[in-house]
Amino acid sequence: MGPHDDRHLEREMEWLKGLKNSDLESFKQIFEFYVVRLRRYAVASNIPADVGEDIIQDIFVSLWDRRVELLLSKGNLGTYLIGALHKKILQHNRNIGLRAEIFEKFSEDVRDLSSAAPRPDSYLLNAELKAVFSRALSELSETQRQIVALRWGEEMPFSRISEILGISENAAMLHASRIKSLLRPILQRYFKGLK
Repeated sequence: MGPHDDRHLEREMEWLKGLKNSDLESFKQIFEFYVVRLRRYAVASNIPADVGEDIIQDIFVSLWDRRVELLLSKGNLGTYLIGALHKKILQHNRNIGLRAEIFEKFSEDVRDLSSAAPRPDSYLLNAELKAVFSRALSELSETQRQIVALRWGEEMPFSRISEILGISENAAMLHASRIKSLLRPILQRYFKGLK
């Protein structure tokens, strides 16, 4: 291991300490350092680019959510992130296979269900969910609301979003991670209330 590797390991340990202390700058540096490697791995795995980006976002959201309890030793952060990506890609591929199998097996039933008229209470639930989601969106910055509209409304890739908003692709992805971590608890509380 050369001096360059030693410097990286020391920097990684600083990032992990900062992450445990909820330091957003440390999280941003981890994100910017590893996002390119994760993207390369996702591309090599032959999954659609938008699926890969969403999976990578979920990994970084999970990293932030688990920052306090996460136990990583020196030099293991990259291995952890690649391992998480690999696991989620396998899970995605398994889910695709299962969905195709289920659709083939029950295609007639699925078609019948999709053409059925919606239940009357679904209108009320949709309106209620829309109100909860609108309230959650109002707490985001203007840039974050634009990212929500472009990414999840228009299904636009981060490369295009960065061009439109005049920010780097990494900044757009970092905003998306923060958005998910802000919205997830709000929506989870709403869905828990429906049970």
